[in-house]
Amino acid sequence: MWPERGEALSRTIEAEAAISDLYAETLRRWAPEARAAVLPALTAEAALPPDPDAVAQTQSMWDQHSEAVIVTGLGILWAVSVYEATIGLGGAVADVVVPDLDTVVLAIVLGSLLMSGKEIAAAVAHVEANPALAAARDDFLASRRDNIAATPAMVRAKMEAALAEPALTLSVTPEDRPEVLRARAAEVLEPSSNEMRDLARQRGYQAADVLNNAVVAAAAQSEESAGLEKTWICTLDGKTRPTHWAADGQRVPLKGHFTVGGEQLFVPGDMSASPAEWKNCRCRVGILAAGEDLPDEVDRHTERLDGRDSVAVNRDGRTQAEEIERRDKAGNVRARDTEDGIGRVASGGWAASSEQEYEMAEDTETYLTFTDALFAVTGTPTSDGRMLAADIELAFRDTPMPLQWCEKMEGGHYGSVTVGVIEAIRFKDGEVRADGYMLNNDNAIKAIDLVSHGVCNPSVDLGDVTMIATYQDGTVVTEENYDPDREIFATTTAAEVLATTIVAIPAFGQTRFALNAEREARDKALVASMAAKFQPRVYAPVLFSDPGLAGPTPLSIDPETGRIFGHVATFKEKHRSVGLGHISPPRSHTGYAHFHSSPPVHLSDGTELSVGRLTVGIGHAPVSGVSNAEAQAHYDNAEACFALVRAGEDAHGIWVSGVAAPWATPDKIEMGLAAPLSGDWRPYGGNLELVAVLAVNTPGFLCRRTTDSQGNPLSLVASMSPRPGASGTTALSRDDIKAAVTEALAESAHAAKRAALLTRATLAVGDPPPGPSPAERMSQLLERA
Repeated sequence: MWPERGEALSRTIEAEAAISDLYAETLRRWAPEARAAVLPALTAEAALPPDPDAVAQTQSMWDQHSEAVIVTGLGILWAVSVYEATIGLGGAVADVVVPDLDTVVLAIVLGSLLMSGKEIAAAVAHVEANPALAAARDDFLASRRDNIAATPAMVRAKMEAALAEPALTLSVTPEDRPEVLRARAAEVLEPSSNEMRDLARQRGYQAADVLNNAVVAAAAQSEESAGLEKTWICTLDGKTRPTHWAADGQRVPLKGHFTVGGEQLFVPGDMSASPAEWKNCRCRVGILAAGEDLPDEVDRHTERLDGRDSVAVNRDGRTQAEEIERRDKAGNVRARDTEDGIGRVASGGWAASSEQEYEMAEDTETYLTFTDALFAVTGTPTSDGRMLAADIELAFRDTPMPLQWCEKMEGGHYGSVTVGVIEAIRFKDGEVRADGYMLNNDNAIKAIDLVSHGVCNPSVDLGDVTMIATYQDGTVVTEENYDPDREIFATTTAAEVLATTIVAIPAFGQTRFALNAEREARDKALVASMAAKFQPRVYAPVLFSDPGLAGPTPLSIDPETGRIFGHVATFKEKHRSVGLGHISPPRSHTGYAHFHSSPPVHLSDGTELSVGRLTVGIGHAPVSGVSNAEAQAHYDNAEACFALVRAGEDAHGIWVSGVAAPWATPDKIEMGLAAPLSGDWRPYGGNLELVAVLAVNTPGFLCRRTTDSQGNPLSLVASMSPRPGASGTTALSRDDIKAAVTEALAESAHAAKRAALLTRATLAVGDPPPGPSPAERMSQLLERA
């Protein structure tokens, strides 16, 4: 029997990697020629938009490169498979002169196969020395050239999809659009781009076709070929499509065809069949003598968790035996488990059409899905003192909703990328559950790997939050029931779910996320439109540049462009810290790098720009007892952010300029614009650096500043934004400061005494009568006039 136990799947995976690398090398060689055709050099002043159709002009150059790399590489892989099958079936290997091989192609193959260069060269020599094998190889390669030649058209399709992104067509001004489109097209044509890498990876899935054809060719040259049969060997895991699962163990003559999904396939991966039956196929063909037992079921899965006999379909794992049992109950029976040797999907055999027949048109793609995944629980406190109220009023944004993944632990889920789609989400019995699917991109693959190992689970991103202080049982904390010995929680009583994110430490409860065993098809156009909804907005660079303010300017918004701009503080203003002297707003020595700590925004010139956040509705971080990182984390609240800005300095002070946060509500933006700005400076390298800017509820110059034991500033928080008619003041003397401190202490003592008297009076005679209403007060004033 060939292949031997464990060899089938491992060789397929190695060959997939080699073929992907062969395509990547060919794309690298061809990319400059494609770029020159799509983005011609300009002699006029105006930039021309890219021309994706011009890719067709480079077809001959692609054919030349692919012949030298891909076709040569496939020939080597085919020869290696023949060589191993010949030895495995007991045949003789020709002892001939080893031919010269292209060093680049050989290196690519060696990079994936667990073989030596000498063995690979011997395999190629064996095929060259056998006219029948050489002819079979040439026939196979000739039948695959059309498929290889279709690659430039696939690149063109990916480029057209990229250029049709809403962010490029809607958010960019007409005069800038040609330049932006050119930049995006150039990005796609980079050999290292996501589009090119994804294409190379997808093309690697023809490995099964190459290896299986070679195995049958080797068997046909065997002295016992007349008595040999071939059998279908599928992978035993949750990814295997039902038709291939049913074909497992099907036996046919060496030159016969398998009946799979109503189609005739010479071998698994046969590209003459419909894409539904060969795309992404990892099944292998086995060679058996007549009457020989079918191969066993060891190491025939692609998803592994705790050992060789595990399937990482969910956190608990599912063994091969459990997967077989699950499929059997669903009516998906393997050929090896039936008396007639014909597998079934549901109740029908392959001879008759079935509603369960697996079909995949060119305009569909399959995705890993999830059902009833747990995203949040209510009434359960978190370790950091938060809780969703058991009776929370929870609303949801319309679906489809983005499922994101936060790779790095940044506060507020900043830096998350979209890896999936929430198709339905609901709140019932104290739980938030959702259904959807994962995208087929590189970030999604990373997230799926972490989810399969149970180290990442989902969380929810909330907006429009109403929060109160409660005890764990939900009782609202008041002055009357305040108990310093009881833990107090920040409890959310109302919120809107804006998005969902896969994280290492979920925010609310022990959430769970498991992927379904079967992939499901989704219309590509529909998926593309959903993904486009989650594309980041693109902004004009000028919105984040120096606004060129003529003088001190409070925070404002340009109603025509939406630009938010103004001064955080002016250098002429002095920080009024009683007893600590007067200082001006600290100048940055880092270009405000510590403020520009948020993920970058996308600009219409194709670049990205890190920004800072303007927040409202939260107070300053403590000025002592916390680290700089903890102070910055205090402001990591997406709900509190109302603007994304850059900061800089001009002759007047510290300016900010940017745009409203895309998720901020009109009320939130209005609240932020209506209040003066206050900065938070923290020590870095002996200098105070701005780390946050927030709009405060009280105008004026409220501030606090402390020093360490050496008298150096620990931090500085102040409201020093410009105000109408503000002017400089003269410096206070030591006597002035002493008098101010004495006055402040006297006022504090007087206030404490007054509060004590009022408390005693209230206990004696009750609360004072309510004051006059605004209408009554107005009447009193009119009577006095």
